[in-house]
Amino acid sequence: MFWGIGPGAHLKDGEYSKAASPERFESARAALESKGFKVTVAQNKDEAFETLKTLIPEGASLNVAHSTTLEE
Repeated sequence: MFWGIGPGAHLKDGEYSKAASPERFESARAALESKGFKVTVAQNKDEAFETLKTLIPEGASLNVAHSTTLEE
C-alpha cells in the first residue's frame, strides 16, 4: 500500500504527510480485495508489527533488502 520514493524525487512540502481519506482508503481496499488480495488493516504501526509477526512462520527467514520503512 506504500510506494517507495527514490532519492532524486522532488516532493512538495507536506504532499505525503496526510493520511488518505476514508473514501480513498476504502476504494483501494476494495480494489485489492477484488483482485484476490487479503487486506489486513492496522490502526497503528505497533498493531501492524504485531499482526505481521503472526503471519511469518516460526523459523522462517526473510530478505527485505534495504527498507527504510522496516527500519523505522
